[in-house]
Parts: sequence; C-alpha cells; structure tokens
Amino acid sequence: MTSRELAESCGVSEATVVRFVSRIGFARYSDYIQSLRDFMDSEMTLPDRTRMVTMNGNNSDRLWRVIAQEMDNLERFYRVVDPKVLSQAIEKMLCQTPLFVIGARVSFTFAYYMGWSLTKIRSDTRILNGSDSTTIDFLSMAPASSLIIIITTSRYPKELIQLGKIVSQKKLNLLVITDSRLCPLIPLADVSLIAPSKHIPFIGAPATITSIINYLVMELANKDSRAAARHLLTRSEEH
Repeated sequence: MTSRELAESCGVSEATVVRFVSRIGFARYSDYIQSLRDFMDSEMTLPDRTRMVTMNGNNSDRLWRVIAQEMDNLERFYRVVDPKVLSQAIEKMLCQTPLFVIGARVSFTFAYYMGWSLTKIRSDTRILNGSDSTTIDFLSMAPASSLIIIITTSRYPKELIQLGKIVSQKKLNLLVITDSRLCPLIPLADVSLIAPSKHIPFIGAPATITSIINYLVMELANKDSRAAARHLLTRSEEH
C-alpha cells in the first residue's frame, strides 16, 4: 500500500501515517515498507509463499509478472546502491588473494557462477559449497590475505552463518552479497552488497544478484586488464 491507501484503510489522515512511521524510527515511508518486505521475506516459508502467489491467469500473465518484478528490483537497486560501496568491493577483490567464493543451497548457484566467471580472468579463485564440511578445512588453512566472498539469500542457511563467524574469528576479509539488510552476516562483513527486492519472491529474485556479479567481474577485469589478458592467454595455450 501507499501511505495514502494505508491511511484510507485505517480511517486516519495521511499525515498520521507519516508521523507514525517517523515515530517508530524510519526516515521515509518507503524505508518502512522495505523493512516490512525484508522481514516477511526472511520469515515466510515456501508453503506461505505458495498461498500468497496468485496462480490464476494464463501463461503470458505470469511471464509478464515475473519480468516486471525483476525490472522493479533492478530499478530499485540502481536507485539505492552506493557507488562507494561498489568501489570498496572492487578494491578488496583487487588487493586480496586468493579469493574463496562460497554459497549454500540456492545461493550456491550464484557462488558457482561468480567463481566460474572469476576463473576466466584470474587463477587464484576457489569455489566452495557451504554445505560441504570440507569448506571449514579450506577456511582454516586460508592465508591471512584471502578474501572470502559469501553469497546468501533468505532464508539464510545456518551453515553460511557459521562460516561467516569462522571468517570473522580468523580476521579474514569478508565480502557479503545478499538480498536484505536483515541478513545476519552483514555485521560480520568488511563490505556488504545488498540486492533489495520490491516484491516477496516465490523462490528467489536472481536478476539483481546476477547483475552485481556481472558488474564485479567486468570491473575487476577492466581494472586489472593486463593480468586478465595474461591469464586468458595462458588458459588458451593450455587448451
């Protein structure tokens, strides 16, 4: 609901809604709505989402709804992302080595894609599955100069939270890519990139996270173009 719609449904003025939102600690009504979305997304189970999603309509209606929601999410990220945070993430990826890219369950798909893409431009990248117990062994042996990249989406797997705590205890650099400000790994991260969703997804909202990954890989290749070119040449000679 907009602030006006909420006011009408509650039988109060729109100014009362704005004052209420301010009183409970939000600078803007839009921040309040995003916080509600984040909370619902992190708490709702798959059966809850199934009941919430409208399954009526033909195939083209559902296709348009999915595309429109992803476009909304991308537009929101474009408006709220802090370029300084993106620069910090790139700087970490340039300065720290080796790179460990970790995901679990759904987010392992993103981790594998990011890790695979990074191997095209640098040799010091390892992809780890957070659900595999050997990941703890790799982290325990990781050099102090390592950068750990954890990608996680709601609802946040316990194994990734545990790995984040291990990374923090070892004082390794941690970059977190996630979908909500409520992600429990954010307080542990040196840098965190958040892909907010304007809609509560049925399974997930992959477009924004994939776009973040693509940007990071492309920017890294551009910033260190000579090293990326040498690596690509070496790979082509090996094959």
